[in-house]
Amino acid sequence: GVALRLGTPSNLLRIIVDGIEPGAAEPGRFMPSFAGAFTEAQLVALAAYLRAAFTGEPAWPQLAEEVQALRRERQAL
Repeated sequence: GVALRLGTPSNLLRIIVDGIEPGAAEPGRFMPSFAGAFTEAQLVALAAYLRAAFTGEPAWPQLAEEVQALRRERQAL
């Protein structure tokens, strides 16, 4: 998907953690939230694997930091 090809892993991480849910009566893709299902290390490994396996793009250099920032943001809510 597009999120794998972006210059930052932010969108992919949010999709994994928050899921995707189309609005009421709207067609679209659905993916459940995996919040709490992965440790930070597992989330980094999953995102890195998806990027490497399904794109020709280079690895995200700040992936671990992005995961940590997302966790801090979610804890602040």
